[in-house]
This record gives sequence, structure tokens and C-alpha cells, in this order.
Amino acid sequence: FPHSDQVILKTLDPCDPCDPPPSTTDMEEATFRRILDMSARLPFLTPFLQRLMMKSGISGRRRGPAHAIFPSDRTLRFEEMEYEMPRAAGLDTLDEVVRWIRKKRLPVTFPFEYRTVAADDIWMSPMNAGPVAAISMHQYAKMPWAALFADAEAIFRGAGGRPHWAKRHTLNRADVAALYPMAGRYTAVRRAADPTGKFLNPHLETLFA
Repeated sequence: FPHSDQVILKTLDPCDPCDPPPSTTDMEEATFRRILDMSARLPFLTPFLQRLMMKSGISGRRRGPAHAIFPSDRTLRFEEMEYEMPRAAGLDTLDEVVRWIRKKRLPVTFPFEYRTVAADDIWMSPMNAGPVAAISMHQYAKMPWAALFADAEAIFRGAGGRPHWAKRHTLNRADVAALYPMAGRYTAVRRAADPTGKFLNPHLETLFA
């Protein structure tokens, strides 16, 4: 959580075959929902509530087959933005965003997620330039998020980040061309495979038409 000095570490380790766990989520949502609703009504309490929650301790252990452990049910609605940046810049970028949030006492209600991802060679993948650090930022759906994400996005972009395509971002066609050397070839293939734009929607038209 951006207003706490403690972190939650999640690890995934191989184990012997076993039955699925009784729970389909890795967190206790009822308490977290009450905290989120309090933050939505009284945003200035967000830093205090996060520190209090972390002091109470968050721990757990689940064991089961991969298909039951990797996903987790979420009934809390939220907005999310994720940027992948060069791995060497990851921790410094996360630190910069957290310091900005604390300086302005912004009511960012969800924890950041930070993980590392290996490189690949997919034309439009954020990982095609090398291994990355992925930083996910969330905000409770009942609270303002657009301006918050826009300001954070400037920090992520400044560190050489590229967004997760399925999450919030403000890239346009020129941005895509600048960030992805293979964007032109990708767009040509897309047009050849779908000349009428059947598989485009208004958002994708602004990026790949």
C-alpha cells in the first residue's frame, strides 16, 4: 500500500499434487471492502487506514493445483493501469510514484502490484525489448481515478514504460508507433487479415486502424 512502509510478499511454489483449496480467493474481502468504503466517504483517512491494516498483519497460505491457485476471485470493483518498464528502472519508478502519492496525500486505496517478467519477441508485447518490471496501480471504482492515472502514467512513460494493453492507458496511434518498432508491420497484417475492421472497436481504432 502506498501509505505504508510494509509490503505484502506473494510467492508461488511447486508442490505435490493435491485437491483444490476451499477458498477461491487469496484475501478476505469483507474487511477490505469496509475500509475502501470508508476511504470513499472520507478520503483523508486513507493513509491512516492503510497503516492500521498493515499493522494488523496480512498472511495466508493456500495449496492446490495451478488452475485453482493462480486466479483469485475478486468481487470488489476497481480500475487498473499497469505499465511495464525496463527491469533496471522498476524499483526506482515505483519509489517515485509512491513518493508522489505521499507528498500529495492522494487517496490511492489499493496496493501496488510489482513483479518481474521475462523478455519475449512478440511484435506488440511490452516485453519485446527485454525483461521488465511490471507495476500495477489500482483505484476503488467508487473513487475518482482518471486524473490520478494520467499523472502516474506520465511517471511511468518517463521511465521508458509501455502499458498493458488490456488495462487503462491513454496511448494514441502516434504513441504506439513511437514505442513499438514493429507497429507498422503489425497494422499492415491486421488490415490484411481484417480489411473491413470487423474486429475493431472504437478504442482499437484509435490505435491500430
